[in-house]
Amino acid sequence: MYAVLYDDQELVISNDKVYMSKSILVDYGAFDEKNVPWMYDFKHTYNIEVVRILNQIKVSDMNMWFYEFKNLRELIDFQNLDTSTCENFSYMFLGCESLETLAELQNLNVANGIDFSNMFRSCQSLKNLNGLQGWNVHNAITFSGMFLDCVNLTSLVELQNWNVSNCENFCCMFDSCVSLLDISVLQNWNVSNGKDFSHMFYDCIDAKLKQIDAFKDWNVSVDAKLDGIFEFCAFTKIILPPSWPILEYCQFERCYHLEKIEYRNSIYSYIDLKTYENF
Repeated sequence: MYAVLYDDQELVISNDKVYMSKSILVDYGAFDEKNVPWMYDFKHTYNIEVVRILNQIKVSDMNMWFYEFKNLRELIDFQNLDTSTCENFSYMFLGCESLETLAELQNLNVANGIDFSNMFRSCQSLKNLNGLQGWNVHNAITFSGMFLDCVNLTSLVELQNWNVSNCENFCCMFDSCVSLLDISVLQNWNVSNGKDFSHMFYDCIDAKLKQIDAFKDWNVSVDAKLDGIFEFCAFTKIILPPSWPILEYCQFERCYHLEKIEYRNSIYSYIDLKTYENF
């Protein structure tokens, strides 16, 4: 593979040495997928605005490829990116805080993906996840921090048909998504294999969303880690599934607006949790 950064802040990646007819800023040269030459070249990558996949390239590891491209606004010709054998998508777009749309990723083949941790973490300009609705994530084992700190994300509707049945780690997946208005689309997720849900929805539910019943049918394993799963959320009522292993204060810490928790045919309050610790 070969990469060139041009004066107009466009990074062009191709399968061989190819130059476009415009001024070159950095000629990164030939590289292999696990040693991308622009990684940590923050002097230049902070300013990159466009990434273009010029022709067909095959990559089996996307870890940190566009890490901290803070001014990245446009992805072009990503249909040329063959990731059919890729297992690691972690940190791929972490810190791309100017990226407003993921539509160009709609044809990205993630079917072999195992690790999606922090993939879109701190993509603070995303308002929706259009482009991800057709993704086949059935092999995923970790979504840890995948959308953490996506502070302008309002909806998860594009994820409603995701097959997450093999995932074990949901830790911090939507942590600090403070603008979320609707999470009901997650109600049909099969999370029975999940082991870690800690801080999954930490400080992520807008105060306009009063009642949460999206989880009432979730099958949560008896040994699942649930610390801080709803910490700092602003809803007033939540319905928990019968499979919820134990009700603990640490799951709802600083949920100051919480009035009612429906759990196994009983109703508890935030005050109950603070007083009795667990049920």
